Amino acid sequence: MPSLMHIFSRVLFFFQYPVARLYVSLLSEKKRLQSIGKRSRILWENELQGRSILLLALYEKGVLRPDIQRLLKQAKAQGMFVLCVNTLKLKDPDQYKDIIDCYIEKFNFGRDFSSYKTGFLHIYKRGWETECARVLMANDSVFYTSKGLKKFLKDMVETDVEVLGST
Repeated sequence: MPSLMHIFSRVLFFFQYPVARLYVSLLSEKKRLQSIGKRSRILWENELQGRSILLLALYEKGVLRPDIQRLLKQAKAQGMFVLCVNTLKLKDPDQYKDIIDCYIEKFNFGRDFSSYKTGFLHIYKRGWETECARVLMANDSVFYTSKGLKKFLKDMVETDVEVLGST
């Protein structure tokens, strides 16, 4: 249950910034209306074959950043199934078929949470949750340095901890 101070701060924000709140609400509603009838598009999909899944939420236009390519290559080198959900469009997505196992493009509404939702719905639609030992959620708003990347992915996938996060 939220504390009294939390409730007070939310009420104060609502009354202090009504114009800003209205503006943000209207922008969100406009985007929601634009999203009606727009379906996600699966451009390709490989077999899961019981691998752990890297579910990556992307906001990449044109080409993938070098650090994202580095992350995907390392995930593939460790035997992971790479599932990417992009809210923008790549110029030539086929050039990444060797480092992405399943590539989905969707309308940009709902930000990263919507991309994760799309990815998880895809996993459940395919029944992969029954054969996948681990799903690692990642985001392209993080910079992936080469230093320690191999160990980071290995530790995240091979841990005995049931739910684990990283920032």
